Amino acid sequence: MAPQLFLGMPKQTLLSCAGVPDRSANIDNLEFYTYTSRRTAAYPSTTTGFYGSRYAPYYGYGLGYAAPLAYDVVDVSCDATFTLRNGAVERLIYGGDAAGGTSRLGQCYAIVENCLALAQQQPRIQEPALTTPAPQQAPATPRP
Repeated sequence: MAPQLFLGMPKQTLLSCAGVPDRSANIDNLEFYTYTSRRTAAYPSTTTGFYGSRYAPYYGYGLGYAAPLAYDVVDVSCDATFTLRNGAVERLIYGGDAAGGTSRLGQCYAIVENCLALAQQQPRIQEPALTTPAPQQAPATPRP
């Protein structure tokens, strides 16, 4: 929903709610502002395995947990790039880790959340309605 809400937002408003971008570039009459958000999290691993017995390593194995516990480490990132033309947002695209899934989308939300209330207050850009013209009818001829 955010890419549509940001359309037409003035550059001053974007900078005031999102802050200074991590990277920016100007090409012709377009400006590109890229914001990056990263998070690293460690979760206890739920992996179980078979381990040898302390007293009889050669006679059998028992089901148990590794000690010390192992951890799974997840790094999630998002890059949000705003394209501005004539001082207003024209496009917003997300990038980042390909394997992030919903975690990456949540990380993207961290970039735009401060601006969402302002974006919703903006007047919406009305797209022209796509209508097909009615077929022209031949003038009726009187019957005798």
